Amino acid sequence: MAFQIFSLLLVWTTLLLLLISSISVIVLRRLRPSASPQNILQAADPTTNTPESSIISKILAEALPHSVIFPQSTPDFKELIGSY
Repeated sequence: MAFQIFSLLLVWTTLLLLLISSISVIVLRRLRPSASPQNILQAADPTTNTPESSIISKILAEALPHSVIFPQSTPDFKELIGSY
């Protein structure tokens, strides 16, 4: 009799945990901001120039003047993207 009660309690506890997990996943997915493709593309835009990137770009251009092509020089950059 005790084994049956223990088994039943174990089954109900497992089902309750599954239910709580499922509900929390659904709630968390609805609360997070949607990542639309447009937002992702704007975040990954290589032509944006931040202060950190301009400092690094300047150092790279001085160290490797003939080897560095920046995304800001769009025609050269687009031409070389497909070369690899």
